[in-house]
Amino acid sequence: MKKVLTVILIIIFSLSFNLVVFSYGTPLILVKYVDSSIYLTEYFDEGKELEISVSNIDEVCSLFIVSYDINDCLINCIVKESINSDCLEKYLPPNNTDMIKVFIWDNKNNISPKCVGNTLYKSINYEKPIGNGTDESPYKVTSVAELSYLREEPGAAYILANNIDLSDVRWNPFFFCGKLDGLNNSITGIKVADNAHNSGLFSKFENRTRNEGLIDVPLDSYIKNLNVEILDSGSSAVFSGGIAGELGFYMPLIENCSVKGNITARSKQQGVKACAGGIAGISPNTNINMCSSTANIASYGIDRAVSGGIVGEFQETPAIHFYASINNCSASGQIFSKCSNLESGDIVASGGICGYFYGNFNYIENCISNTQLYSDKSAGGIVGEAIDNEAFNRIENCIDNSVVVKY
Repeated sequence: MKKVLTVILIIIFSLSFNLVVFSYGTPLILVKYVDSSIYLTEYFDEGKELEISVSNIDEVCSLFIVSYDINDCLINCIVKESINSDCLEKYLPPNNTDMIKVFIWDNKNNISPKCVGNTLYKSINYEKPIGNGTDESPYKVTSVAELSYLREEPGAAYILANNIDLSDVRWNPFFFCGKLDGLNNSITGIKVADNAHNSGLFSKFENRTRNEGLIDVPLDSYIKNLNVEILDSGSSAVFSGGIAGELGFYMPLIENCSVKGNITARSKQQGVKACAGGIAGISPNTNINMCSSTANIASYGIDRAVSGGIVGEFQETPAIHFYASINNCSASGQIFSKCSNLESGDIVASGGICGYFYGNFNYIENCISNTQLYSDKSAGGIVGEAIDNEAFNRIENCIDNSVVVKY
């Protein structure tokens, strides 16, 4: 009975925390395929047997191999107890396994036990869509596998030919700098992997550039006419958004997009800002036009957390004056910003359109906020907190119907 209780407690602990962050001990866990020399760091392929090695053991511990399905429900748990030297285990993941957590435990039943762990997610196979990836013949995306292909050619042109449901996979966002026209179709059911630093459909969306002498000239990357649903932003993302966790410096365009669901950013390090927004977590030098969000948005940090209905943090980068703008956008839903160690001078802000607004040449125009705002410090119907260093920033013709619930 004691053994069963210990296993249950460990399973509960492993579901509550991303074990990748625990590195208090010296043991080392490595995972690879049987008869392979390449170690796996993020993904595994379904149906392939794994070889799990544990080394640098300096005290008696237990090895746990735990499999979960797409809904984080336990499939099985294998325990090898009383390890006091290097060991090697083979493991074939059961059918329908979406996530594997491999970790060791020091058998001391501490509240914060010594623990080292790896988390692996089932990989998504990709297929090349029909088309050439050009403006004249864009790739025609029709499935999850074809959507995953965007990471292979991030600068190409794509159209979304139909709705795509991602609820049966764990999505790991990636960099994109091409063109995507959703044709008013939807990508729904996005559940972001817990090891993603940036959360959203994409990790970062940037514009392509062309070098002209001393400067890089932005070209014409865009995401438009797309509807996105975020079910889960993962547990590790510092920048979280519906379209992208982070937008780039060279004026990528996001136009006529909508987002719904739940978007959350978390920072577990002092001085590192958690940024969450309906379209993007952080947005320097970007044009966002005719977009909307009904998502519930939250940011949690140690001393810095900002959330906004459209963007968490909206900034213009010094010396790159591209006139960033949020225009004709609307937001509803609940907006949260909270810090665990709030002190004077810390940045905590919730805004109906933008959480934290600073820099030069930033425009927010013709926007509507119908949000409920919660913040440990600053809150505002259009902007939660503004640092107006220059006279060139502008907030005009906006309608504020928001309610500050907690301020």
